[in-house]
Amino acid sequence: MTDEHTVTTTDDATSAAAHQADTAASVNGTAERPTTKVVDVKQTPRALIITDDDELASDLAQLFPTSKRVTYADSVLQSEWDLVVSTEELQRPLQGRLAGFPDDHLFLITFGVNDLGIAAVKPTIVVADPKLRFTDTSIATEYEIPVVKDPQLQQLIETDLVPAVRQRAHPHRVIGTNYLQLGVDQVEFQPLMCTSDGRALAGLYLRGDPDAMALALPADVSRPVEWVKWALKRFRQLTPERFEQIPGWEQRPDWMTATERTIADELDRAQKERDDYLQQSDARISELREQLAVAANNAERGLRQLLTGRGDQLVDAVVDVLDRFGFKVERIDPDVDPNNKVEDLRVRNPDDSDWEALVEVRGYKGGAQLHDLMRTQRFRDRYIADSGRPPSAVWYIANQFAGQDPDGRPPILSSQPEELDVWADSNAGTAIDTTTLFTLAVDRDQGVRTGADVRTLLVNAGQRLELQ
Repeated sequence: MTDEHTVTTTDDATSAAAHQADTAASVNGTAERPTTKVVDVKQTPRALIITDDDELASDLAQLFPTSKRVTYADSVLQSEWDLVVSTEELQRPLQGRLAGFPDDHLFLITFGVNDLGIAAVKPTIVVADPKLRFTDTSIATEYEIPVVKDPQLQQLIETDLVPAVRQRAHPHRVIGTNYLQLGVDQVEFQPLMCTSDGRALAGLYLRGDPDAMALALPADVSRPVEWVKWALKRFRQLTPERFEQIPGWEQRPDWMTATERTIADELDRAQKERDDYLQQSDARISELREQLAVAANNAERGLRQLLTGRGDQLVDAVVDVLDRFGFKVERIDPDVDPNNKVEDLRVRNPDDSDWEALVEVRGYKGGAQLHDLMRTQRFRDRYIADSGRPPSAVWYIANQFAGQDPDGRPPILSSQPEELDVWADSNAGTAIDTTTLFTLAVDRDQGVRTGADVRTLLVNAGQRLELQ
């Protein structure tokens, strides 16, 4: 590291008298101003290192042709430096104000620093000098990371930043601005990882001077030196004259061996193939997500009403699914006196012209109700009185615990097995849970069972329709 500073001197100042003569001539317009040159200029990039970690400071110093370890950026003439790498806060209290923050022309790389300084706003935003800082916390447990073309950056995100975030046992600090209504999406900011609600956990941004960039990372990343190496390459793209001598020159094509170039070319082609595949895959995933959203919406209004619906919506879903199985379904309730209720449906089997079942459909937030079985007995008695013969079967179809996770629902009327046995024996009755109907409908749609298979299963079900 060097502690030397740039010095400016005047050429040809051989004597005070000659200098005064030159100055007078210049003032009078009879001679040009003497030329000057800058000497003791350090090789760029010239880095200020701010950290309490001695080992990290030593490792960082190896990356730069010129570096100096300082406590605050304004302890040196900042115009003589190009960037600051810091693991410590960048400001200090001074006579009732905060001082010491790096000048706008300096590039920044920070690890766990709270105040991040001024960010450049996007052209459409009219806000004066918004400041970025880790302003808030998030309890998110799901995250989003960008897919970037730079393989080194992608690897650092996936192998260092993501694991660091996952291992935390406390809320995450997220990056915001000092303006309540101004989000980081309105400044020149590229997030490197976000919470599931879009709040940035790390990012790259342009500073108040648009020719200076900053990288803000949390303190718990484990490979800070690798992040600095990557950032220097990125900074060089923005202002190459300020980042002449950075690590990795031996990886540039001009200084590779023939073998290295061949492998590097193959690597570039493989990377392009990967990028093309990811682009096509992302497009396909987006298309499938849209299709799935449409299918889910149709299911919510259709077949999934067997699991969530009650009342007429549930009855409509049962009619639809029995139609899918090939039964002939007739709705009864809408055609009778509302004060003299009968069964909801009558179902006929196309495989047996003499077979007919009475069907009652019910939906509950809780479990199926035993008194519904008594209702079906009255429906059966009326059917016998009207037709002179009993129905072939009586089905009690119930969506119990409507809307709850079907995997946690008990078997229908499982707490009254004896009463169910008596009802089934005397009425040729079958209790059917709509979760079972849903499974049978999916089986039939996927070709696992035919409509005839399902009809046979329902007709011969016994007291409770159950699937093995």
